[in-house]
Amino acid sequence: MDPRLEAWDDGGWGARIAKCSYGAYVYHQVVSYTFYFVVTPLLLEPVFGVKSEFRGVVELCVFGAVTLLLAALSYKYIEQPIFRLRDRIYPTS
Repeated sequence: MDPRLEAWDDGGWGARIAKCSYGAYVYHQVVSYTFYFVVTPLLLEPVFGVKSEFRGVVELCVFGAVTLLLAALSYKYIEQPIFRLRDRIYPTS
């Protein structure tokens, strides 16, 4: 197997990100609006003097980390219990 694909196949970091990808898709807009309308005006502008147009590397990294963290928590505490309930109600075999 191609070593670049092993992270996706063996349950490593790639598989974890893939499981959270739908949550990241769902939550990225919420996190984006929160950053733009809450975090930047209330924290970044007064404390660090950053303007709301700022879209730098640091903000992008924090935005991505918060989005993936929220997606991972959603997967663990919302999606997995629903999947277990589904499997109990509708067993595959």
